[in-house]
Amino acid sequence: MKILMLQPNYHCGGAEIAGNWPPSWAPYIGGAIRAAGYTNYRFVDAIT
Repeated sequence: MKILMLQPNYHCGGAEIAGNWPPSWAPYIGGAIRAAGYTNYRFVDAIT
């Protein structure tokens, strides 16, 4: 099974002033996916 984790591009006002922040949910979800034995997954950060 292929899994795609996508951080969409959004504008909230504060993020553009403070710079690019990494998505904090990706390591948690990615770790759970990896622990479950899945190997075919990809993360796309559309903000950067």
